[in-house]
Amino acid sequence: RLRAHLPPNDQPMPTLYLPSTKTLPPADSFTEAMLKEFTAQYKQAISTFRHRNSSNLSSVQTRILQSLKNNDNVTILYSDKNLGPVAIPTDKYVQLVLKDHLLQTDTYRQLLPETALVRIDNTKKQILAFIKTLQAADDPDTDDISFLNRCLQENTRTSQFYGLPKIHKL
Repeated sequence: RLRAHLPPNDQPMPTLYLPSTKTLPPADSFTEAMLKEFTAQYKQAISTFRHRNSSNLSSVQTRILQSLKNNDNVTILYSDKNLGPVAIPTDKYVQLVLKDHLLQTDTYRQLLPETALVRIDNTKKQILAFIKTLQAADDPDTDDISFLNRCLQENTRTSQFYGLPKIHKL
């Protein structure tokens, strides 16, 4: 159907819009006043809308959530299986993480600080050797090299362990 209304491909498309250089005369005074009032109300509505809080929470709910966020006795995190956020007493969270994970000697082993530093140093040496291998390749991947170099910077954030609570176990 659309092709029936369009010219064949070998013909140029007619211009659909041409800007006008003609200036229209003002409308009658009533219409001009209504347009001016509409424009003013529209601008007011837009400016009010832009400054409105876009949160779907009431101010009381926002204050309560902010106080929970600032409370060191409460930890807020996502739950296992993406069932939503969970607020849990921090001491209970630490106990659960220790019991379910960190104190499981078949999975985790605590290192002495000296041992950890030696392992960190060895890992850095292995990464540097790998970077040299990448750089020596015929077509080195500069994105990978940049990423690995950033990982070795001293001011990068240290990885953190965290556990996702299983709501049915709380």
